[in-house]
Amino acid sequence: MFGTQRVVERLRLGTHDRVVSHLAGDEPLNTERFTTGDAGLFGRNSVAWLVHTDPSMLVGGLQALLLQTLHPLVMAGVAEHSDYQVEPWSRLRRTSKFIATVTYGSTDEAFRIIEIVEQAHRHVVGITSDGRPYDANDPSLLTWVHACEVWGFWTAFETFSPLSAGVDGDQYVSEMAVLARAMGIADPPERIADITAYFDQMEPELRSGPSTRDLVDFLGSPPTPRYARGPSALVTAGAVGLLPTWARSLHHLSAPRALDPWLVGPAARHMLRTLGWVLGTSPHREAALHRTQS
Repeated sequence: MFGTQRVVERLRLGTHDRVVSHLAGDEPLNTERFTTGDAGLFGRNSVAWLVHTDPSMLVGGLQALLLQTLHPLVMAGVAEHSDYQVEPWSRLRRTSKFIATVTYGSTDEAFRIIEIVEQAHRHVVGITSDGRPYDANDPSLLTWVHACEVWGFWTAFETFSPLSAGVDGDQYVSEMAVLARAMGIADPPERIADITAYFDQMEPELRSGPSTRDLVDFLGSPPTPRYARGPSALVTAGAVGLLPTWARSLHHLSAPRALDPWLVGPAARHMLRTLGWVLGTSPHREAALHRTQS
């Protein structure tokens, strides 16, 4: 029995190293900055601490990106200032590092990385093909990006995580409003209903242009190691299936046939639980728990 457990654990650790290398690239996980300071923007009993360590974040992040790129000014910034075709995983890594830091780091660490992002955004300015200026630090664009991320992360957690039962989605949105204000968003959504109302308000401004379609085509078949192609396809199917109907329509996408309850949904849930087992406990969250223990 114990021999079998050792073999299984070696298999898990070997797979863990490959997955972490693929997701994190050449940047090793650094938890040193998470060991000192206050409880941070949210605190250890927050919904954000629960959601942001869940493997469903992969599905939520992709759904958020698909939503974000329907805004023509946001898409212009991605198309003209992103290297996603050369470094397809770089955006995921940057976003993951940002979310981990603002969630599990101290308040000082959260504001430090917010400032880094703000400085990077200063270079993301330009003019769209139809003559409209865009600026990644524009509060209206930040609001769109924020709302899409919060919606994507929550709906994926609610749909795919076994930990979601009884968790209050409105509390999560309210907690994330704290982050939004720290980033300069004056009136962020506070409840799930606020996000749906905001999407209704924004829908007339949204569209899928050539750059958007190019990105969606790329996301549909990204350069992925052979061992990750099946899980990657499930993440994509799960993200597309969670998109609001109007967003799928704008993207000219259809929901995966038999998304729920027959095939894709259960398969994605099983894959994400397996990924959670492979990755084990988040070192960022563990460092934060140690920092904030009473």
